[in-house]
Amino acid sequence: MKSLFITIALFVTVAVSSTLSSAPSAAATFPLWPFGRQLQLGDSGRDVLVLNRILLFRATRYCSDSELPSSSSTFDNNTLTCLSLFQAARVPMAAQRGTLDAITAMAILTELSPDNYFDNGLSPFELGYQYKVLIRLPSTNRSVEATAYLIAGNGSYLFNFTVRVHGAESYPAPNWPSWNSTDSGLSEFASDGATPTGLCEFDLNSPESNSSEFGPYPINRAVRGLQGNWQILMTNDVTTLRDGILLHTGEWPNWTPPETMPNSLGCIHAYPDSIKQVWQTLVELGIEVRNNTNGDLPYPYHPQGLLSVECPFCSG
Repeated sequence: MKSLFITIALFVTVAVSSTLSSAPSAAATFPLWPFGRQLQLGDSGRDVLVLNRILLFRATRYCSDSELPSSSSTFDNNTLTCLSLFQAARVPMAAQRGTLDAITAMAILTELSPDNYFDNGLSPFELGYQYKVLIRLPSTNRSVEATAYLIAGNGSYLFNFTVRVHGAESYPAPNWPSWNSTDSGLSEFASDGATPTGLCEFDLNSPESNSSEFGPYPINRAVRGLQGNWQILMTNDVTTLRDGILLHTGEWPNWTPPETMPNSLGCIHAYPDSIKQVWQTLVELGIEVRNNTNGDLPYPYHPQGLLSVECPFCSG
Protein backbone atom coordinates (compact mmCIF):
# COMPACT_ATOMS: atom_id res chain seq x y z
CA MET A 1 0.00 0.00 0.00
CA LYS A 2 1.02 3.62 0.28
CA SER A 3 4.46 4.45 1.61
CA LEU A 4 6.09 7.51 3.05
CA PHE A 5 9.04 6.67 0.87
CA ILE A 6 8.24 8.15 -2.54
CA THR A 7 10.71 8.04 -5.39
CA ILE A 8 10.39 8.02 -9.15
CA ALA A 9 12.99 5.34 -9.81
CA LEU A 10 12.09 1.90 -11.11
CA PHE A 11 13.49 -1.33 -9.79
CA VAL A 12 15.42 -3.37 -12.31
CA THR A 13 15.93 -6.99 -11.40
CA VAL A 14 19.54 -7.75 -12.19
CA ALA A 15 21.45 -10.96 -11.63
CA VAL A 16 24.67 -10.06 -9.86
CA SER A 17 27.55 -12.48 -9.60
CA SER A 18 28.50 -13.74 -6.15
CA THR A 19 31.92 -12.28 -6.86
CA LEU A 20 31.36 -8.66 -7.77
CA SER A 21 35.01 -8.03 -8.52
CA SER A 22 34.66 -7.97 -12.28
CA ALA A 23 34.18 -4.81 -14.28
CA PRO A 24 30.74 -3.23 -14.06
CA SER A 25 28.34 -4.52 -16.68
CA ALA A 26 26.42 -2.30 -19.05
CA ALA A 27 23.29 -3.12 -17.03
CA ALA A 28 24.73 -1.31 -14.01
CA THR A 29 22.82 1.88 -14.60
CA PHE A 30 20.22 3.79 -12.67
CA PRO A 31 17.30 3.87 -12.11
CA LEU A 32 17.07 1.15 -9.45
CA TRP A 33 14.46 0.77 -6.75
CA PRO A 34 14.89 2.21 -4.22
CA PHE A 35 18.02 4.02 -5.41
CA GLY A 36 17.35 6.30 -8.36
CA ARG A 37 20.46 8.46 -8.10
CA GLN A 38 24.07 8.45 -7.00
CA LEU A 39 24.39 9.03 -3.24
CA GLN A 40 27.38 10.58 -1.53
CA LEU A 41 28.51 12.39 1.61
CA GLY A 42 26.08 15.17 2.55
CA ASP A 43 23.07 13.84 0.65
CA SER A 44 19.78 13.33 2.43
CA GLY A 45 16.41 11.82 1.68
CA ARG A 46 14.33 8.68 1.93
CA ASP A 47 16.73 6.79 -0.34
CA VAL A 48 19.56 7.60 2.08
CA LEU A 49 17.40 6.34 4.95
CA VAL A 50 16.91 3.02 3.13
CA LEU A 51 20.66 2.76 2.52
CA ASN A 52 21.50 3.52 6.15
CA ARG A 53 18.99 1.02 7.49
CA ILE A 54 20.14 -1.76 5.18
CA LEU A 55 23.77 -1.16 6.17
CA LEU A 56 22.86 -0.85 9.85
CA PHE A 57 21.07 -4.20 9.94
CA ARG A 58 22.90 -6.20 7.28
CA ALA A 59 26.49 -4.96 6.94
CA THR A 60 27.72 -6.09 10.36
CA ARG A 61 30.08 -8.61 8.74
CA TYR A 62 31.86 -5.73 6.99
CA CYS A 63 31.56 -2.87 9.53
CA SER A 64 32.16 -2.71 13.27
CA ASP A 65 29.53 -1.29 15.59
CA SER A 66 31.29 2.07 15.63
CA GLU A 67 31.41 2.14 11.81
CA LEU A 68 27.73 1.32 11.18
CA PRO A 69 25.49 4.26 10.20
CA SER A 70 22.58 5.41 12.30
CA SER A 71 18.95 5.08 11.28
CA SER A 72 18.85 8.54 9.74
CA SER A 73 18.15 10.10 6.37
CA THR A 74 21.59 11.76 6.17
CA PHE A 75 24.61 10.36 4.31
CA ASP A 76 27.24 11.06 6.96
CA ASN A 77 30.79 9.89 7.68
CA ASN A 78 29.61 6.56 9.09
CA THR A 79 27.60 5.90 5.94
CA LEU A 80 30.70 6.67 3.88
CA THR A 81 32.94 4.44 6.03
CA CYS A 82 30.61 1.45 6.12
CA LEU A 83 29.75 1.71 2.44
CA SER A 84 33.46 1.87 1.60
CA LEU A 85 34.16 -1.28 3.61
CA PHE A 86 31.31 -3.10 1.88
CA GLN A 87 32.64 -1.99 -1.51
CA ALA A 88 36.16 -3.10 -0.64
CA ALA A 89 34.87 -6.59 0.15
CA ARG A 90 32.16 -6.98 -2.47
CA VAL A 91 32.45 -4.27 -5.14
CA PRO A 92 36.15 -3.46 -5.63
CA MET A 93 35.44 -2.11 -9.12
CA ALA A 94 33.03 0.56 -7.84
CA ALA A 95 33.71 3.85 -9.60
CA GLN A 96 34.37 5.79 -6.40
CA ARG A 97 34.82 4.30 -2.93
CA GLY A 98 32.31 5.70 -0.44
CA THR A 99 29.77 6.71 -3.10
CA LEU A 100 26.66 4.69 -3.92
CA ASP A 101 26.87 4.15 -7.66
CA ALA A 102 24.67 1.84 -9.73
CA ILE A 103 26.82 -1.27 -9.44
CA THR A 104 27.07 -0.83 -5.66
CA ALA A 105 23.31 -0.35 -5.44
CA MET A 106 22.81 -3.63 -7.30
CA ALA A 107 25.25 -5.39 -4.98
CA ILE A 108 23.43 -4.09 -1.90
CA LEU A 109 20.02 -5.11 -3.23
CA THR A 110 21.31 -8.53 -4.26
CA GLU A 111 23.37 -9.40 -1.19
CA LEU A 112 21.94 -7.38 1.69
CA SER A 113 18.21 -7.05 0.98
CA PRO A 114 17.30 -10.77 1.38
CA ASP A 115 16.63 -11.29 5.08
CA ASN A 116 16.96 -15.11 5.23
CA TYR A 117 14.05 -15.05 7.66
CA PHE A 118 12.38 -18.24 8.85
CA ASP A 119 9.54 -18.45 11.34
CA ASN A 120 10.84 -19.81 14.65
CA GLY A 121 7.75 -21.93 15.27
CA LEU A 122 7.04 -20.41 18.70
CA SER A 123 3.39 -19.96 19.57
CA PRO A 124 1.95 -16.44 19.63
CA PHE A 125 1.39 -16.77 23.40
CA GLU A 126 5.11 -17.45 23.89
CA LEU A 127 5.86 -14.19 22.09
CA GLY A 128 3.21 -12.15 23.94
CA TYR A 129 0.54 -12.16 21.20
CA GLN A 130 -2.80 -13.89 20.64
CA TYR A 131 -2.68 -15.10 17.04
CA LYS A 132 -0.43 -15.29 13.99
CA VAL A 133 -0.81 -15.35 10.22
CA LEU A 134 2.04 -17.34 8.65
CA ILE A 135 2.77 -17.09 4.92
CA ARG A 136 5.34 -19.30 3.19
CA LEU A 137 6.16 -17.98 -0.28
CA PRO A 138 6.54 -20.85 -2.78
CA SER A 139 8.76 -18.87 -5.15
CA THR A 140 10.70 -15.64 -5.58
CA ASN A 141 8.17 -14.92 -8.31
CA ARG A 142 5.45 -12.91 -6.58
CA SER A 143 3.04 -13.67 -9.42
CA VAL A 144 2.63 -17.11 -7.85
CA GLU A 145 -0.08 -17.16 -5.19
CA ALA A 146 0.90 -18.48 -1.77
CA THR A 147 -0.70 -20.26 1.19
CA ALA A 148 -1.35 -18.49 4.49
CA TYR A 149 -2.05 -20.21 7.81
CA LEU A 150 -4.08 -18.77 10.67
CA ILE A 151 -2.54 -19.89 13.97
CA ALA A 152 -4.16 -19.62 17.41
CA GLY A 153 -2.39 -18.26 20.47
CA ASN A 154 -1.41 -21.75 21.65
CA GLY A 155 0.24 -22.51 18.30
CA SER A 156 -2.48 -24.71 16.84
CA TYR A 157 -3.24 -24.36 13.13
CA LEU A 158 -6.83 -23.24 12.54
CA PHE A 159 -7.08 -23.22 8.74
CA ASN A 160 -5.19 -22.18 5.63
CA PHE A 161 -6.16 -19.92 2.74
CA THR A 162 -4.76 -18.58 -0.54
CA VAL A 163 -3.08 -15.16 -0.68
CA ARG A 164 -1.35 -12.97 -3.26
CA VAL A 165 1.59 -10.77 -2.20
CA HIS A 166 2.53 -9.24 -5.56
CA GLY A 167 2.99 -5.47 -5.30
CA ALA A 168 2.84 -3.00 -8.17
CA GLU A 169 4.91 -3.92 -11.23
CA SER A 170 6.01 -0.35 -11.90
CA TYR A 171 6.00 3.12 -10.43
CA PRO A 172 3.73 4.94 -10.63
CA ALA A 173 1.28 2.06 -10.42
CA PRO A 174 -0.88 1.46 -13.51
CA ASN A 175 -4.64 1.79 -13.55
CA TRP A 176 -5.95 -0.21 -10.64
CA PRO A 177 -6.50 -3.02 -10.12
CA SER A 178 -3.87 -4.78 -12.23
CA TRP A 179 -3.80 -8.52 -12.89
CA ASN A 180 -0.31 -8.61 -14.39
CA SER A 181 1.26 -12.00 -13.71
CA THR A 182 4.33 -11.84 -15.92
CA ASP A 183 6.84 -10.52 -13.36
CA SER A 184 7.65 -10.46 -9.67
CA GLY A 185 6.81 -6.77 -9.33
CA LEU A 186 8.70 -4.05 -7.50
CA SER A 187 10.97 -5.06 -4.65
CA GLU A 188 10.03 -4.97 -0.97
CA PHE A 189 12.11 -1.80 -0.60
CA ALA A 190 10.10 0.06 -3.24
CA SER A 191 7.12 2.27 -2.67
CA ASP A 192 4.07 0.09 -3.39
CA GLY A 193 6.36 -2.91 -3.86
CA ALA A 194 5.98 -6.51 -2.74
CA THR A 195 4.80 -7.46 0.74
CA PRO A 196 7.93 -7.57 2.94
CA THR A 197 9.29 -10.76 4.44
CA GLY A 198 10.06 -11.16 8.12
CA LEU A 199 8.00 -10.75 11.28
CA CYS A 200 5.77 -7.84 12.22
CA GLU A 201 2.94 -6.98 14.58
CA PHE A 202 -0.54 -7.44 13.17
CA ASP A 203 -3.93 -6.26 14.37
CA LEU A 204 -7.60 -6.66 13.51
CA ASN A 205 -9.28 -3.42 12.39
CA SER A 206 -12.81 -2.56 11.35
CA PRO A 207 -13.50 -2.53 7.57
CA GLU A 208 -11.95 0.02 5.27
CA SER A 209 -14.40 2.59 3.91
CA ASN A 210 -13.82 1.62 0.27
CA SER A 211 -15.41 -1.83 0.01
CA SER A 212 -14.73 -2.15 -3.73
CA GLU A 213 -10.98 -2.02 -3.11
CA PHE A 214 -10.80 -3.61 0.34
CA GLY A 215 -13.95 -5.67 0.71
CA PRO A 216 -16.76 -5.37 3.30
CA TYR A 217 -15.06 -7.28 6.14
CA PRO A 218 -12.66 -6.29 8.93
CA ILE A 219 -9.04 -6.23 7.83
CA ASN A 220 -5.72 -6.98 9.53
CA ARG A 221 -3.13 -4.19 9.60
CA ALA A 222 0.68 -4.56 9.71
CA VAL A 223 1.91 -2.27 12.50
CA ARG A 224 5.60 -2.55 13.45
CA GLY A 225 8.45 -4.66 12.10
CA LEU A 226 10.17 -7.02 14.52
CA GLN A 227 12.48 -9.16 12.38
CA GLY A 228 13.73 -9.40 8.81
CA ASN A 229 12.83 -6.80 6.22
CA TRP A 230 9.77 -5.77 8.21
CA GLN A 231 12.16 -4.48 10.89
CA ILE A 232 14.00 -2.32 8.37
CA LEU A 233 10.93 -1.03 6.58
CA MET A 234 8.17 -0.52 9.17
CA THR A 235 8.90 1.54 12.29
CA ASN A 236 5.40 2.72 13.30
CA ASP A 237 6.42 6.38 13.25
CA VAL A 238 6.93 9.15 10.72
CA THR A 239 10.23 7.63 9.55
CA THR A 240 8.58 4.40 8.39
CA LEU A 241 9.41 3.35 4.84
CA ARG A 242 6.32 1.20 4.29
CA ASP A 243 2.87 1.67 5.79
CA GLY A 244 -0.77 0.90 5.10
CA ILE A 245 -0.09 -2.80 4.45
CA LEU A 246 -3.23 -4.83 5.09
CA LEU A 247 -4.66 -8.32 4.78
CA HIS A 248 -7.88 -7.75 2.86
CA THR A 249 -10.08 -8.73 -0.05
CA GLY A 250 -11.98 -6.64 -2.58
CA GLU A 251 -14.96 -6.45 -4.88
CA TRP A 252 -12.71 -6.03 -7.88
CA PRO A 253 -14.29 -5.28 -11.29
CA ASN A 254 -14.86 -8.16 -13.70
CA TRP A 255 -13.47 -10.61 -11.12
CA THR A 256 -15.03 -13.68 -9.55
CA PRO A 257 -13.38 -16.15 -7.15
CA PRO A 258 -11.49 -18.40 -7.63
CA GLU A 259 -9.91 -16.40 -10.45
CA THR A 260 -6.40 -15.08 -9.78
CA MET A 261 -6.46 -12.06 -7.52
CA PRO A 262 -5.05 -8.72 -8.69
CA ASN A 263 -1.73 -7.23 -7.65
CA SER A 264 -1.78 -4.99 -4.61
CA LEU A 265 0.32 -2.01 -3.57
CA GLY A 266 2.07 -4.17 -1.00
CA CYS A 267 -1.02 -5.54 0.74
CA ILE A 268 -1.90 -9.22 1.10
CA HIS A 269 -4.91 -10.11 -1.02
CA ALA A 270 -7.20 -13.03 -0.15
CA TYR A 271 -10.59 -14.25 -1.34
CA PRO A 272 -13.72 -12.75 0.28
CA ASP A 273 -14.73 -15.97 2.04
CA SER A 274 -11.21 -16.27 3.50
CA ILE A 275 -11.18 -12.75 4.94
CA LYS A 276 -14.66 -13.32 6.37
CA GLN A 277 -13.49 -16.56 7.98
CA VAL A 278 -10.34 -14.92 9.39
CA TRP A 279 -12.42 -12.16 10.97
CA GLN A 280 -15.06 -14.49 12.43
CA THR A 281 -12.47 -16.95 13.74
CA LEU A 282 -10.43 -14.22 15.43
CA VAL A 283 -13.53 -12.82 17.12
CA GLU A 284 -14.36 -16.33 18.37
CA LEU A 285 -10.86 -16.42 19.88
CA GLY A 286 -11.60 -13.21 21.78
CA ILE A 287 -9.67 -10.87 19.46
CA GLU A 288 -11.04 -7.33 19.51
CA VAL A 289 -11.93 -5.51 16.30
CA ARG A 290 -10.15 -2.18 16.74
CA ASN A 291 -11.48 1.00 15.17
CA ASN A 292 -9.80 1.42 11.79
CA THR A 293 -6.94 3.89 12.15
CA ASN A 294 -6.77 4.69 8.42
CA GLY A 295 -2.98 4.48 8.65
CA ASP A 296 -2.45 7.15 11.31
CA LEU A 297 0.96 6.88 13.00
CA PRO A 298 1.88 5.89 15.59
CA TYR A 299 -0.65 3.09 15.86
CA PRO A 300 -2.68 3.77 19.03
CA TYR A 301 -3.36 0.18 20.17
CA HIS A 302 -1.22 -2.69 21.40
CA PRO A 303 -1.30 -5.14 18.45
CA GLN A 304 -2.93 -8.47 19.24
CA GLY A 305 -1.32 -10.59 16.53
CA LEU A 306 1.72 -11.32 14.39
CA LEU A 307 2.34 -11.60 10.65
CA SER A 308 5.18 -13.91 9.62
CA VAL A 309 6.23 -14.02 5.95
CA GLU A 310 9.05 -16.32 4.93
CA CYS A 311 10.60 -17.08 1.56
CA PRO A 312 12.72 -20.26 1.63
CA PHE A 313 14.03 -19.47 -1.87
CA CYS A 314 15.13 -15.90 -1.10
CA SER A 315 18.70 -15.80 0.19
CA GLY A 316 21.62 -13.46 0.01
